[in-house]
Amino acid sequence: MSLKPSLNVNTSTTAAQLNDFAQGLDDGMRLKGKQNKDGSITLYASQNKSGLLSKLTGRAQDRIDMAKRAVNQVASNDVRDFADLEVKSLIHNMTSHGQFMKPGSTALKAIASFANSLSGDLANSRAQENSKLGLSEMPFEARVAVREAGDAMIQRLSGAMTGDYSAQGIAETLSDTLASAMSSPEMRAAHPNFELGDGEDLIAALTSKFQDMAEATGEGRLPKMIKAELRELAEQTFHLTANKMLGASISDDKAVLTIDGKDYARGPKIAEGGFGEVIRYDAQDGSGSLAVKFEIESNASSHDSFATEITAHRHAAAEPNDNILGFSGAARTREDNFVIATPLAGAGDGSKAQKAIAAALADGKISAKTAQTVALTVMADAIKGMQHLHDTAGMTHIDFKAPNLFITDEGVSQLADFGTTVQTETPTLKDSKQVDNFTWKDPKVLYGEIQANGKSPLKPIAKEAGLQFAERFFAPGERSTAEQKNFDNVAARVAQRTLRAATDDYLSQTQFDGRSYDMFALGVTAVNMLTGDFTLSETEFKFSSKGMDEQARLHESGVAPIGSHDGAVRSTLGDPLVDDFINLMTHPDPDKRASDFGALLDHEVFNQMNIGGPEARQMLVAILAGDDAAIMRWGQDLNF
Repeated sequence: MSLKPSLNVNTSTTAAQLNDFAQGLDDGMRLKGKQNKDGSITLYASQNKSGLLSKLTGRAQDRIDMAKRAVNQVASNDVRDFADLEVKSLIHNMTSHGQFMKPGSTALKAIASFANSLSGDLANSRAQENSKLGLSEMPFEARVAVREAGDAMIQRLSGAMTGDYSAQGIAETLSDTLASAMSSPEMRAAHPNFELGDGEDLIAALTSKFQDMAEATGEGRLPKMIKAELRELAEQTFHLTANKMLGASISDDKAVLTIDGKDYARGPKIAEGGFGEVIRYDAQDGSGSLAVKFEIESNASSHDSFATEITAHRHAAAEPNDNILGFSGAARTREDNFVIATPLAGAGDGSKAQKAIAAALADGKISAKTAQTVALTVMADAIKGMQHLHDTAGMTHIDFKAPNLFITDEGVSQLADFGTTVQTETPTLKDSKQVDNFTWKDPKVLYGEIQANGKSPLKPIAKEAGLQFAERFFAPGERSTAEQKNFDNVAARVAQRTLRAATDDYLSQTQFDGRSYDMFALGVTAVNMLTGDFTLSETEFKFSSKGMDEQARLHESGVAPIGSHDGAVRSTLGDPLVDDFINLMTHPDPDKRASDFGALLDHEVFNQMNIGGPEARQMLVAILAGDDAAIMRWGQDLNF
């Protein structure tokens, strides 16, 4: 006969001990408690149902109440730990038993769901642990190269090697083989985006291998200095391997960037912001220039953001397209920060174009017809780029707006900035919530995001879940001030975590149409490009959390068609074809909004003379450069 799981609960019992006990429970067991003479409570589990006599005399209920009191005692001892880390698995272990789960209880089902999601997180962690890179899974030639590198390094450290064969040279040779091995389809499938990670698995495996080889050749433990040099060799090897897989490398002083054997020299700074800084690099053979974006903050969030952008941009530009900013390569600096290299779109961006077109029109330098022709040329390119992104790459941009449209020296507009782009056409609210540019955001999606905040229906459900949970483990009846404080603390903590999990679940599972979403952003950008301002909705966004839900609600109901319609934001943009073009992209009902980018390009508005032609592109470049002579020259052709 097996012993019943039990735990002696006293004033020093911790939540961790209670959790260990709960993990030993089998399905169907019922928790009971027994008061001891020393004031402690023996908490135990039994498969046996209470007998009729026990029920009639009240002893059955006393045992259940004593079990609750025991858990209450642990909460009193260790309330912060109980309500924080240990509660994660404790909830899962406790709520799997019938006495704590009333059939149909929404609150407790929410807790169980919360626990299951946490269990899933633990399972993911274990899966990641099991997928660590080891040398044993490397191809044979890679394992041989590692051994040869170790032999060479040991000889160098012992002074047995003649010549100037350095640790850098050893790492360089080994990284060639490792980069080839890690780029194979098999290793790519097992370790996707390996070059974007921290490389700690490979570094640890190489360090261990090198140290084992070194210890096998000598006596006793390795000196710290030798261990440090072997670790440095492993780190250099990963750094070089990653850069070879990324397609670029950068000198330690950041003066020279090398891509496909071509060297680019550092030039002036182009831009700077919270994302990092952009520097121009010029080919030393005079064949062209690159825009190189540097990660300037060394933290996990920044690193993940750049890694995500590299992954998305490589995918978006995998098949070259004139209206997608190309991806030239990426590298990791000696400090292990990322740099991203793209062709230099030197004329400016969409925001600059919008302002420059409006200013030239206001100053009488160009006619309204010319302004419209140039603006629609920009938009035709943007639509073509979005068509490629969706139809070919199967992606949703998420953050399209005028500043994320770059313009080349030839006047060609290209989609750029893929930091939040996702590789799906059915993204979730969790994807869209990363972007706070509300002016360009689909009103339905924006309002859906707001529904998931603290004022949503999820909040009272989570609060009720916290109360239900606490009531299961605290003695009923009148409580002392201290007991009530512990009760409130546990209820609030569980409610908070339930709300967080429920909100994340809501955001992660609520999908929307990525085509319709990006189409709306295109429409807002077109209004901006054609008018020089941002008015499309009656809402004035203040970009602060206060009243954000009200702003979202107004935005959802405030987007109105342009033209001779009731409640229109604008009476007209001056051309019925333009009005219709804008309304197709910005219809407040996503189901009635245009979704076929190719069909949109066939709209009559683009059949007008010179839209997308060389004259319109040269005029765009002249306007961006402020070249009055060129503006006058190309204006004559466009007004013909």
